[in-house]
Amino acid sequence: MGATCSAPSNSSTLFTGGPVTLYYHTACKSFYGRGLPVLLLLEAAGAKYEVKMPEEAPKGTGFATPMVQFPNGTSIAQLPAIMMSLGEGLGLAPSAPEDKVKYMQLILDASDLLSDSGKGQERVDKWLDHFETQMTASGSGYVMQTLSAADFMLFLPAYNVNKKDQINASKFPKFAAWFAMMQEQPAAKKLLSSGIAVMPS
Repeated sequence: MGATCSAPSNSSTLFTGGPVTLYYHTACKSFYGRGLPVLLLLEAAGAKYEVKMPEEAPKGTGFATPMVQFPNGTSIAQLPAIMMSLGEGLGLAPSAPEDKVKYMQLILDASDLLSDSGKGQERVDKWLDHFETQMTASGSGYVMQTLSAADFMLFLPAYNVNKKDQINASKFPKFAAWFAMMQEQPAAKKLLSSGIAVMPS
């Protein structure tokens, strides 16, 4: 893949106006949970944003948090859709059509790993092997050839499986190296050092 990230699509009507608003439990003051990938992406992109309580989300936005309202007032739910849209609008998505479809798949794959992370080592290893293959193919250290929203989406499930000591660095060296690199991202260092828990206790 010859992935290059697109320039920020600030001309998009979605991003016309004020800040991006994330709606999540406790307004991310007690824990980040599934709001973490969104915050990582927004921080990395240098975007203006605010975080509010779920009950403040526009009625009819979606079934469950996280939810996001774009600067123009459009609001959506479903974490993968949020990450795809923000990545595209903030310059953290590939520009070539063949790379865009892979980008969408990898965000959905990361979402599946997030759901499957409690299903045992064998299941987790299948997913880690899949991402190991992607990272080997990219040759960049990232999931794709450049840093993208897919990396920030993958960070949360990687964090969860790492907490359970489920990343075998000798078996999945690319994945282990990627996770170490992502923890050094300024956005990750800022959020992880905030004193706010990643997941609820």
